[in-house]
Amino acid sequence: MPMLATLIFVVLLTLFLTSLLAFPFGWRHGRATDGVFASWLFTILVLLPIVWAAAIWLPPAGPTVVGVSWVGPLVVGLLVALLLAALAPPRIRPASTPPAEAGTPPRESAIAAHEGRVFADMMFWVFLAFAVGLVITGYVT
Repeated sequence: MPMLATLIFVVLLTLFLTSLLAFPFGWRHGRATDGVFASWLFTILVLLPIVWAAAIWLPPAGPTVVGVSWVGPLVVGLLVALLLAALAPPRIRPASTPPAEAGTPPRESAIAAHEGRVFADMMFWVFLAFAVGLVITGYVT
């Protein structure tokens, strides 16, 4: 599989799936308050290495276009995009902050929420590093 053709295909597929999630379906990242750009960038950062690794690692299946087998990366990209859409919190936010749990002071509740966000952010970067490692390993071996 030609490397340049694969890269162009993966980038175009990622942009298509990201645009499909962001515009017609109105998907937004749970913490994106600036509009569609933050959600679009987040989705590209997640989808690009996954689809690229699928293009490298999956055996060719289905028809090829310019030497690139497109069925495997398309299916993997669709599954990951649907997973992102399903796991995202709803955009509707309550008008006021919810009351703290009974017996938990508001400060401790806020600290626990912050720690949860820090853990999720850390796991995102670990996931991204792992996905990029898969792409590099696919080209090295």
